[in-house]
Amino acid sequence: YIDQKGIDARSDRAWLNQWGVSGTGTAANPYVLNNNVRFPGFPFGGLITGAASATNPLGGQLFGTDGVLRPFVNGATTGTAAMQVGGDGGYYDSGLVGKERANQLFGRFDFDVNSSLRVYAQVSADLKRNRNFSDPFRLTNQRISATNAFLSPTIQAQLAAAKQATFQFAKQYGNETRLDSISDSKQWVYTVGAEGKIADWKYGLNVNRGESNLYVELARNPNILAVSAALDAVVNPATGQIVCNITLTNPTNPYAQGCVPLNPFGPTASSPQALNYVLRSTYYEAHTIQNDVTAHIEGSPFALPAGPLQVAFSAEWRDLSFKAPISTGTPQDVVTAAICAQGLRFNCTPGPTAGIYAFSFAKAPKVSNTVKEAAFEFDAPLLKDLPLIQSLNINGAARYTSYETSGNYWTWKVGGDWHVTDDLRFRATRSRDIRAPTLYELYAPVNSVPVSPVDLLTNLSVSAPSTDQSNANLTAELADTTTGGVVWRPSFISGLSIALDLYKITINDAVVLAAGSTPAYQQLCYASGGTSEWCALQKRALNNYTDKSAANFVTAWFTLQKNFAQIETTGADLEINYATRFADHPINLRLMTAYQPHAYYRQLGAPVVDQGNVAFGPTGLSAAPGVRVAGFARVGITDNFTLDVLQRWRSAEKLGGNPTEVWANNHLDAFGTTDLTFTYAIPDSEWGATQLSFTINNVLDNDPPGGGYSGNGTRAGLRDGFSLGDDVAGRSFSMGVRIKR
Repeated sequence: YIDQKGIDARSDRAWLNQWGVSGTGTAANPYVLNNNVRFPGFPFGGLITGAASATNPLGGQLFGTDGVLRPFVNGATTGTAAMQVGGDGGYYDSGLVGKERANQLFGRFDFDVNSSLRVYAQVSADLKRNRNFSDPFRLTNQRISATNAFLSPTIQAQLAAAKQATFQFAKQYGNETRLDSISDSKQWVYTVGAEGKIADWKYGLNVNRGESNLYVELARNPNILAVSAALDAVVNPATGQIVCNITLTNPTNPYAQGCVPLNPFGPTASSPQALNYVLRSTYYEAHTIQNDVTAHIEGSPFALPAGPLQVAFSAEWRDLSFKAPISTGTPQDVVTAAICAQGLRFNCTPGPTAGIYAFSFAKAPKVSNTVKEAAFEFDAPLLKDLPLIQSLNINGAARYTSYETSGNYWTWKVGGDWHVTDDLRFRATRSRDIRAPTLYELYAPVNSVPVSPVDLLTNLSVSAPSTDQSNANLTAELADTTTGGVVWRPSFISGLSIALDLYKITINDAVVLAAGSTPAYQQLCYASGGTSEWCALQKRALNNYTDKSAANFVTAWFTLQKNFAQIETTGADLEINYATRFADHPINLRLMTAYQPHAYYRQLGAPVVDQGNVAFGPTGLSAAPGVRVAGFARVGITDNFTLDVLQRWRSAEKLGGNPTEVWANNHLDAFGTTDLTFTYAIPDSEWGATQLSFTINNVLDNDPPGGGYSGNGTRAGLRDGFSLGDDVAGRSFSMGVRIKR
C-alpha cells in the first residue's frame, strides 16, 4: 500500500522560482536562463491589452485590485517580449510531485505434480490513483463589451467617451483554477504455466493475460463556449441582477442553462460559482489487453572438449490491443459558426482547430498488433585449463520476429567470455536489436492542449493548440550494440572486485516525438522559406513562413512521431565492490559509475545534436549527465544494527545540446545527495525474522540547481526547472517493517 501526498505547488520549494529561458538563441539575442520569470501579457488581476491611445484610452492598465484599474508595472525586460523578470505579470505554479495512492497485490501457487513436472498459477495487480495539477485558467485576448455589467461606471464612461464598444482583455488565474488531472488505473496480470524435464532436457510453457484499464477525469477544463457566455455580463432590466446576456437573448441555448456571469476584473473578483460554470470536467477511458504464450526447451545435445554445449529453443505469440471508447470534449467537437450564431456575441471563433474544450482527448477505435517470434540460443565452451586460458566460451542467439504492423526482422547476438585466471576475465558482445513502434506511436488518438511557446518568426508568444499526431507508417528502430569489458578480482586483496565495461550503441530509424514548436525545428522551417518538412508541424494566419509581422501569428502547432535518421552513443560503466572487516565490524563498499560523454542525434537536413551531458532538449527528454556516480556503504555497528549510506552525484551539464544555439551561459551545476538508512534486526522475534528500518533521504536537504529548456521559456513554472533525476522533494523520512517466516 502506497500513499504519497505529493507536492501540489512548485512554489513550495523556494529554489524552484519560475526558471525560464529567454532569447532566440542567436548571437544577437542569445538564450539566457532567468528565474522569477513573469508574463506581462497575463497578470493575475487582468490586463486591458494594447497600447494606450485615443481609441483605446485604458490600454496597458491592469486591475491591481478588484474593479480598480492602475498602470501596469513592468519587470526587467528579457530577450523574449513575452517574458520579464519581476513586475506585475502572472506566472505558472504547477504541481511538482503528483499525489499517488496505490495497492499492489501479488499471489502465486506452485504444485509439484512429480519430480519432473511443476505447475504454477500467478496473479499480480497494480491499482492506483494519481492526481496532478498543471495549467491554470487563462483568458487570451478576450473581447469584452465596454458596457460589461462588472465594470465600474467610471470605466464605462471612459470607454464610452472614446466611442470604444469593446476592448481586448487577458488574464491568468491562480492555483484555484489549475487543471486537475485525476487518473485511476487498474492493471491485472494473470499467469499459468508448467516447467518440467524430459530426460536431460528442461522445458517450460507460460500463458499470460494482462489487462490495463485507465479512467481519467480532467477537472477544471475550460469550456470555450461557457467562457464566451459567462464573460458577456449584462444587467437584467426586469430584476436589476447581473446575468449572462445569453439568458436574455437565447434562453433555450444549452449554455444559457445555469450560466453564471464571470467577473474577471481583479485578482479575486471571480466567484466560485462562475468558475465552476466555465471550468468543467471531461473524461477519458482507455483499455489495453495483452495475451501472450511462450514455450521453451533447453539442454545439452552433446559435449565439447571443454564442456557440454548448452542450447535453447523458444517461441512466443502475443497479441496487444488498445481502444479508447469514452472521451468527452474530443478534438472533433469543434466550434462552428452555427453555434456562435446562437446568442454568443463575443469570443466564439469557429474553425477546425477551435475546440470546445481547451484540453481534449479523442476516442480511439480498437487497434491491435500480433507478434510471432522464434529464437535459438547457445553457449559453447571451447577451451579450458590451458596457459592464459582457464576457460573460453562463446555464446550467441538469433531471433526472428514478425510484427503485424511493422514487418519482419532478424535480430542476433554473439559474445565471448574469457577467464584468463581466477583473477582476470574478459567479455565482449556484438548484437543487432530492434524496438518496434508501440500502438500509441502508430495509432494514438488526436489530442490537443493549448501551448504558448515563443514563435521565433514573429518573436511573439501566442496561445495556440498543440495537436498530437500518430504515424501509422513508422518502422522498427534498428540498433547495433558493441560491448567489451574486463573483471578483475585480485587474489592479493580479498573481497575486492572491479568491473569495467565499454559500449557503443547506434540506433537507426529511431522513433522520436517531433514537436513543431521546438526552436530547432522552427528555425529549419523558416530558413527554408516554407519548403522544409518541418513547416507541416505548424499553421499560420497568413500561411506564410517568411512574413515576420504580428499578423502572421501561429494558429496551431503539431507533434508527430517520426523515424529519425540515427542516434549514436558511447560510454563506460565501472563497478567496484569491496567487502572487509574493521575492528570486527563488517563493511561492504560499492561504487557504480556511468560515463556517457556523447549521444548524437543525426538527421538529414539538420545539424547534428549531441545530447550527451545535456539536461534539456526535445530529443533528450531525460537528462543525460556525462558522469553519474552512486556509492554505497554498509557498516555493521552491532550484530543486529547496521548503517547504510547512499551517495548519489551527477556531473555538471549543458542546458542545451544544439550546436546552432547561442547561450549566454550554457551550464548547469553538478548535484549530489546523501541518504542514510538505519536497520535493526529484532533478535528472537516470535513473528519470525523481523527488521525495522528508518531512512533519511537527502539528509543534507540539498537543493538542485535551477535550469530550463529553451522551448519552455514562456511556460516557466509549468515545466522543467531542474534536471530530470535530481531530487526535488528535499529531506524526507520513511520507516519500514519487514517480516519473514
